Amino acid sequence: MPVIPPPPPPPRRRGGGALLIVGSALLALALVAAALVVTGHHATPTAAGSPTPSATAAPSPSPTPNVGCRPGEVAKTVSMSVVRSSGAVDETVLVTFGSNGPYRFILDTGASFTLVDRTVVNKLHLPVVGPKRTVTGIFGSGPARIVHVEDWKVDDVTLPMSNIYTASGPVFDPFISGLLGSDVLSTFQSVILDFQTGHLVLCS
Repeated sequence: MPVIPPPPPPPRRRGGGALLIVGSALLALALVAAALVVTGHHATPTAAGSPTPSATAAPSPSPTPNVGCRPGEVAKTVSMSVVRSSGAVDETVLVTFGSNGPYRFILDTGASFTLVDRTVVNKLHLPVVGPKRTVTGIFGSGPARIVHVEDWKVDDVTLPMSNIYTASGPVFDPFISGLLGSDVLSTFQSVILDFQTGHLVLCS
Protein backbone atom coordinates (compact mmCIF):
# COMPACT_ATOMS: atom_id res chain seq x y z
CA MET A 1 0.00 0.00 0.00
CA PRO A 2 1.45 3.44 -0.89
CA VAL A 3 2.66 5.59 1.94
CA ILE A 4 0.37 8.61 2.44
CA PRO A 5 2.09 11.79 3.60
CA PRO A 6 0.21 13.55 6.43
CA PRO A 7 -1.22 17.02 5.92
CA PRO A 8 1.13 19.89 6.84
CA PRO A 9 0.51 20.87 10.48
CA PRO A 10 -1.46 24.07 11.12
CA PRO A 11 -0.21 26.75 13.54
CA ARG A 12 -0.38 25.28 17.01
CA ARG A 13 -2.20 26.97 19.82
CA ARG A 14 -1.05 24.45 22.34
CA GLY A 15 1.37 21.61 22.59
CA GLY A 16 1.75 18.38 24.48
CA GLY A 17 1.11 14.80 23.63
CA ALA A 18 -2.18 13.14 24.06
CA LEU A 19 -3.27 9.69 25.09
CA LEU A 20 -6.17 8.12 23.27
CA ILE A 21 -8.17 5.84 25.53
CA VAL A 22 -10.70 3.54 23.96
CA GLY A 23 -12.65 0.59 25.27
CA SER A 24 -12.37 -2.95 24.09
CA ALA A 25 -15.56 -2.49 22.11
CA LEU A 26 -13.64 -0.30 19.64
CA LEU A 27 -10.91 -2.88 18.93
CA ALA A 28 -12.81 -4.46 16.06
CA LEU A 29 -13.37 -1.06 14.43
CA ALA A 30 -9.72 -0.10 14.79
CA LEU A 31 -8.61 -3.31 13.09
CA VAL A 32 -10.95 -2.73 10.16
CA ALA A 33 -10.28 1.01 9.81
CA ALA A 34 -7.90 2.16 7.10
CA ALA A 35 -4.81 4.10 8.02
CA LEU A 36 -6.30 7.14 6.38
CA VAL A 37 -10.00 6.79 5.68
CA VAL A 38 -12.65 4.28 6.36
CA THR A 39 -14.93 3.77 3.43
CA GLY A 40 -16.78 0.57 3.99
CA HIS A 41 -17.77 -0.18 7.56
CA HIS A 42 -20.25 2.58 8.23
CA ALA A 43 -23.95 2.15 7.78
CA THR A 44 -25.19 2.18 4.21
CA PRO A 45 -28.68 2.16 2.71
CA THR A 46 -30.03 -1.37 2.79
CA ALA A 47 -31.74 -3.27 0.01
CA ALA A 48 -35.18 -4.80 0.39
CA GLY A 49 -35.05 -7.71 2.79
CA SER A 50 -31.71 -6.64 4.32
CA PRO A 51 -31.41 -5.96 8.05
CA THR A 52 -32.32 -2.38 8.90
CA PRO A 53 -29.70 -0.48 10.91
CA SER A 54 -30.79 0.37 14.42
CA ALA A 55 -29.67 3.62 15.98
CA THR A 56 -29.39 4.56 19.62
CA ALA A 57 -30.60 8.14 19.89
CA ALA A 58 -28.00 10.46 21.34
CA PRO A 59 -29.18 12.07 24.58
CA SER A 60 -28.51 15.71 25.29
CA PRO A 61 -25.15 16.33 26.94
CA SER A 62 -25.39 16.59 30.70
CA PRO A 63 -22.85 17.63 33.31
CA THR A 64 -20.38 14.78 33.49
CA PRO A 65 -18.12 13.96 36.42
CA ASN A 66 -14.49 13.32 35.62
CA VAL A 67 -15.09 9.58 35.41
CA GLY A 68 -12.21 8.11 33.42
CA CYS A 69 -10.36 11.41 33.22
CA ARG A 70 -7.14 11.86 35.13
CA PRO A 71 -7.00 14.07 38.21
CA GLY A 72 -6.83 17.68 37.11
CA GLU A 73 -8.42 17.02 33.71
CA VAL A 74 -11.78 18.51 32.77
CA ALA A 75 -14.44 16.29 31.19
CA LYS A 76 -16.39 17.68 28.23
CA THR A 77 -19.44 15.66 27.16
CA VAL A 78 -20.56 15.21 23.56
CA SER A 79 -23.73 13.48 22.37
CA MET A 80 -22.97 10.36 20.34
CA SER A 81 -25.33 8.25 18.22
CA VAL A 82 -24.59 4.53 18.08
CA VAL A 83 -25.69 2.70 14.93
CA ARG A 84 -25.74 -1.10 14.79
CA SER A 85 -26.13 -2.87 11.46
CA SER A 86 -25.31 -6.44 10.41
CA GLY A 87 -22.95 -6.91 13.32
CA ALA A 88 -21.13 -3.62 12.74
CA VAL A 89 -21.24 -0.75 15.21
CA ASP A 90 -20.66 2.87 14.20
CA GLU A 91 -20.67 6.06 16.24
CA THR A 92 -21.57 9.46 14.81
CA VAL A 93 -21.33 12.98 16.23
CA LEU A 94 -22.50 16.41 15.07
CA VAL A 95 -19.90 18.90 13.83
CA THR A 96 -20.46 22.61 13.09
CA PHE A 97 -18.28 25.05 11.16
CA GLY A 98 -18.91 28.50 12.57
CA SER A 99 -22.66 28.98 12.36
CA ASN A 100 -23.05 26.31 9.66
CA GLY A 101 -24.33 22.85 10.32
CA PRO A 102 -24.55 20.64 12.14
CA TYR A 103 -23.04 17.97 9.89
CA ARG A 104 -23.00 14.34 10.90
CA PHE A 105 -19.49 12.84 11.13
CA ILE A 106 -18.45 9.27 11.80
CA LEU A 107 -16.30 9.01 14.92
CA ASP A 108 -13.35 6.76 14.05
CA THR A 109 -10.42 6.38 16.41
CA GLY A 110 -8.81 3.98 13.94
CA ALA A 111 -8.57 6.57 11.16
CA SER A 112 -5.30 8.48 11.06
CA PHE A 113 -6.72 11.64 9.53
CA THR A 114 -9.98 13.58 9.59
CA LEU A 115 -11.91 13.85 6.34
CA VAL A 116 -14.74 16.17 5.25
CA ASP A 117 -16.94 15.76 2.19
CA ARG A 118 -16.15 18.00 -0.77
CA THR A 119 -19.72 19.34 -0.89
CA VAL A 120 -19.30 20.82 2.58
CA VAL A 121 -15.98 22.40 1.60
CA ASN A 122 -17.50 23.99 -1.50
CA LYS A 123 -20.58 25.23 0.33
CA LEU A 124 -18.60 26.82 3.18
CA HIS A 125 -15.69 27.97 0.99
CA LEU A 126 -13.12 26.34 3.24
CA PRO A 127 -9.63 27.36 2.08
CA VAL A 128 -7.55 24.79 0.23
CA VAL A 129 -3.97 24.82 1.55
CA GLY A 130 -2.33 21.90 -0.18
CA PRO A 131 -1.96 20.27 -3.59
CA LYS A 132 -4.06 17.37 -4.78
CA ARG A 133 -2.94 14.07 -3.31
CA THR A 134 -3.91 10.44 -3.61
CA VAL A 135 -5.42 8.95 -0.49
CA THR A 136 -5.58 5.21 0.05
CA GLY A 137 -7.97 3.17 2.13
CA ILE A 138 -8.90 -0.48 2.34
CA PHE A 139 -11.26 -0.14 -0.64
CA GLY A 140 -8.96 1.67 -3.04
CA SER A 141 -7.47 5.08 -3.77
CA GLY A 142 -8.79 8.45 -4.81
CA PRO A 143 -7.86 12.14 -5.14
CA ALA A 144 -8.05 14.43 -2.12
CA ARG A 145 -7.11 17.96 -1.13
CA ILE A 146 -6.15 19.56 2.17
CA VAL A 147 -8.27 22.33 3.67
CA HIS A 148 -7.73 24.55 6.69
CA VAL A 149 -10.43 24.80 9.37
CA GLU A 150 -10.42 27.10 12.38
CA ASP A 151 -13.87 27.81 13.82
CA TRP A 152 -15.38 24.37 14.28
CA LYS A 153 -16.92 22.33 17.07
CA VAL A 154 -18.18 18.87 17.90
CA ASP A 155 -21.41 19.56 19.75
CA ASP A 156 -20.44 22.47 22.02
CA VAL A 157 -16.78 21.47 22.35
CA THR A 158 -14.33 23.63 20.39
CA LEU A 159 -11.93 21.71 18.17
CA PRO A 160 -8.39 22.92 17.43
CA MET A 161 -7.68 24.61 14.12
CA SER A 162 -6.46 21.90 11.80
CA ASN A 163 -5.49 20.90 8.28
CA ILE A 164 -7.81 18.08 7.21
CA TYR A 165 -8.45 16.12 4.06
CA THR A 166 -11.40 16.58 1.76
CA ALA A 167 -12.61 14.11 -0.85
CA SER A 168 -15.67 13.30 -2.91
CA GLY A 169 -17.07 10.14 -4.36
CA PRO A 170 -18.10 6.89 -2.65
CA VAL A 171 -16.40 7.72 0.64
CA PHE A 172 -19.48 8.58 2.67
CA ASP A 173 -23.07 7.54 3.00
CA PRO A 174 -25.60 10.09 1.72
CA PHE A 175 -26.24 11.38 5.22
CA ILE A 176 -22.63 11.41 6.42
CA SER A 177 -20.55 14.54 5.83
CA GLY A 178 -17.20 13.50 7.22
CA LEU A 179 -15.05 11.40 9.46
CA LEU A 180 -13.50 12.59 12.73
CA GLY A 181 -10.19 10.80 13.10
CA SER A 182 -7.45 10.40 15.66
CA ASP A 183 -5.45 13.40 14.40
CA VAL A 184 -8.09 15.67 15.96
CA LEU A 185 -9.16 13.40 18.82
CA SER A 186 -5.56 13.03 20.02
CA THR A 187 -5.39 16.76 20.77
CA PHE A 188 -7.36 15.90 23.90
CA GLN A 189 -5.64 14.18 26.79
CA SER A 190 -8.13 11.30 26.85
CA VAL A 191 -11.12 10.17 24.80
CA ILE A 192 -13.79 7.94 26.34
CA LEU A 193 -16.73 6.37 24.50
CA ASP A 194 -19.73 5.44 26.63
CA PHE A 195 -21.89 3.16 24.50
CA GLN A 196 -24.48 2.62 27.23
CA THR A 197 -25.39 6.29 27.64
CA GLY A 198 -24.47 7.44 24.11
CA HIS A 199 -21.83 9.93 25.17
CA LEU A 200 -18.33 10.84 24.05
CA VAL A 201 -16.22 12.25 26.90
CA LEU A 202 -13.26 14.45 25.95
CA CYS A 203 -10.75 15.07 28.73
CA SER A 204 -8.57 18.16 28.62
